[in-house]
Amino acid sequence: MTSGERLRITYELGCAPGEDPAARARDIALEQTVELPPECVPPDVAARMVGRVEALAPLAERRWRVAISYDPATVGSEVPQLLNLLFGNISMKPAILVTGIEWPDPLLGALGGPRLGIAGIRALCRVSERRPLLCTALKPVGLSAQQLAELCYRFALGGIDIIKDDHNLADQPTAPFRERVARCQEAVSQANGETGGHSVYFPQLARGSPARAGLPGDPGRSRSRPRGGVPRRDGEPRHRGARHGPLAGRGFGDGGVRAPLHVRRVLSAGPRHPPGDPVR
Repeated sequence: MTSGERLRITYELGCAPGEDPAARARDIALEQTVELPPECVPPDVAARMVGRVEALAPLAERRWRVAISYDPATVGSEVPQLLNLLFGNISMKPAILVTGIEWPDPLLGALGGPRLGIAGIRALCRVSERRPLLCTALKPVGLSAQQLAELCYRFALGGIDIIKDDHNLADQPTAPFRERVARCQEAVSQANGETGGHSVYFPQLARGSPARAGLPGDPGRSRSRPRGGVPRRDGEPRHRGARHGPLAGRGFGDGGVRAPLHVRRVLSAGPRHPPGDPVR
C-alpha cells in the first residue's frame, strides 16, 4: 500500500519537560488502533493495523508536529469508527490537537459523503444561493404542544426556512413527542399553504429511528404528505470515550430513510487546554 492510499493525520503535541515526543507519537499510533502495548500485539496485526509515524518535527518549546498514517481498513465503512480513529481515546489525553487530515480516495469512496448536502437542503427549502438559509430552534421546554405549534406557525409565516426542535425537547409530559410532532407539522403545513412557502420542520429523535417513532421513512415518496415535515436525528457528539458519536444516525440513510439529518453541535468542540498547557 502506497502512502497515498493511507489516511494521514497530522497532530500537534505538547510535551512535559523530559517527555519524549517520539514515545508520545508511538503511543498515539497504538492507542488509536489496537489500544494495547506493543508487546501485546501479534506482529502480523501490528504490521497491518498500527499507525505508522511518518514525520516528527519541533515547532516551538515543548511543542511538536507529528504525522501518522493509518490503513483505511482500520475504519472499514463506518463513520463512527472513522471518528474513533481521528480523535478517539487520545481525546482523553492532554495536549494533543488534530491539525490536518489527508484523505485517501478509496476511503472517501467507501464513506460516500452526505446524500443531500447543502445544495439538497436548499432545494428542499426552495432557497437559491442568493441568500442564506434561515433557521431557528423551537423552545423553551415546558411549553405545551399547542404552544410550540403556534410558534412553528408564526416562524413559518415569517419565512423561516428550517424550524427545528431544540435539543432538550424530547418526550416530556408538557409536550409529548407524538402530539408535538403532529401539531407542529400541521402548523408548518398550514403556514406554507397560506404563504406558498416551503418551511420545513425537523423534530428531534432522541430515542430511536423514524420508524420507531412512527414517522414516515422518506419525505420524497409520498405525494400526499403535507409540505414541511422532515424527520430529524439528533446525535450528540461526545469526546470523552462515549460510544455514540455525532453521526450515530448514519444508518438511517442506509436503511431506506432518506430524510435529511441534522446533528447537534453540543460538545463537538475540541477539548480545551488550561493556559499553562504547551498546546492550546
